[in-house]
Amino acid sequence: MWELVQVTAQYSNAVLVAVLPHLSGFSHKLDLPVATPIAPSQVLEFKCDPRAGQTGGAVVLTNRAMFAFLDGRVTLYRSSQSYYSLQDPELIPRFYGPVRIPEKKAMRIARETIKRLGYQNSVFYADNSPTVTPPRKIGTNVIARYLFQWLDPSRPKPSMEGSVVPALLTVEVNASNGRIEMWINNSAATRQRPPTVNVRPHLQETQNLKPQMAGGQQTLPVNGVPAHAFLTAILPQLTEFIGILRLDISTPVTTNQIVSTNYACRILEGQPMAQFYLTNGDRFFYRDGHFSDYYSHDAMRKFPDEGWAEKFPGPINITADAAILMCENVMVQLGYESTFPRAIPTYAPPRGTKTFKRYVFYWRHSGEDSEFASFEVDMETKAIKSVYLNHPAFQKEIPYVPLATNAPPKPNQPATATPNLDSRR
Repeated sequence: MWELVQVTAQYSNAVLVAVLPHLSGFSHKLDLPVATPIAPSQVLEFKCDPRAGQTGGAVVLTNRAMFAFLDGRVTLYRSSQSYYSLQDPELIPRFYGPVRIPEKKAMRIARETIKRLGYQNSVFYADNSPTVTPPRKIGTNVIARYLFQWLDPSRPKPSMEGSVVPALLTVEVNASNGRIEMWINNSAATRQRPPTVNVRPHLQETQNLKPQMAGGQQTLPVNGVPAHAFLTAILPQLTEFIGILRLDISTPVTTNQIVSTNYACRILEGQPMAQFYLTNGDRFFYRDGHFSDYYSHDAMRKFPDEGWAEKFPGPINITADAAILMCENVMVQLGYESTFPRAIPTYAPPRGTKTFKRYVFYWRHSGEDSEFASFEVDMETKAIKSVYLNHPAFQKEIPYVPLATNAPPKPNQPATATPNLDSRR
């Protein structure tokens, strides 16, 4: 859950000043009808993002152009001439016009925006064919707009006309003059570090708010000798897991390598699970008879924390295909026997000659919303830095250890939702 800050006029103004250069650069690269550099006097309205750690918000200019700036980049641009942003159907006749730009040229214009903004096609899967909405005819009139959408290939295509599509990139092109009227970026791979501001906001007061626990799964703690016995029982599996991943960790792993103060063992639905840190800072999570999560001490992704690929500059010494094969070989050794779906890579695109070495690969079965596996790979050293596994193929028989739990919560007490066990399941 995000912490919220107190958005004062001073803080809001500081954020706006930090954001405007990014909007100016975006406008200049796409040759938008916006005077650049954008000055505060051109801003009609600004809604500052209230989330701690985020520098951004929504900006409306005096010419009615709208921008949204989030996660260090422009995620949305809408001109006042965007038909697909229209809310008043009585204004539709304003968008009638001649179609002077053929579809192939309009698609080329849409694809060129990716390059002009410094992205690679791969972050939007723009080498694939987009979903195209051509200019619509209304009687003898034509709405002179194309809409191009590059979809997330990991999600099923819409089966009904009018369905909401999970597009990674949406571009509206004016069919009369080739101008970009709308640009929406939903690709997580394009995120960048937010700009800094020189005003430090205060967090909103929360001490008077009573947290409410809704749902959750009841877990019971295991302590003392039983917990230690369970840890000892699963260490051989950890040694095997480390060997398959080829991690730079001394094996066989012993209890001397475990930080005892950070070890937690609990019972969920009658099955034990455990989380612990090694003395080198690496974290492991055990559940369903196997190690389902691994986070290196220098990983970019340390669930629930998500780092920035831009913090890991370095050369690329392995192809994405080779890294995917390496990860899939690991999963095969861990028990996965089915055909792998197409892996989904995410990474920070190069900036000039500067490259970023951390890639994350996801595997998701068709029709499912969440991945069953993900790997973070250091593309310089070819080392695996984090792993998440959630598939029955990886599950094994749990070593039998008599586990005495603490007394369960009383009927009027809420269940514990494993606050100290950071598994994503």
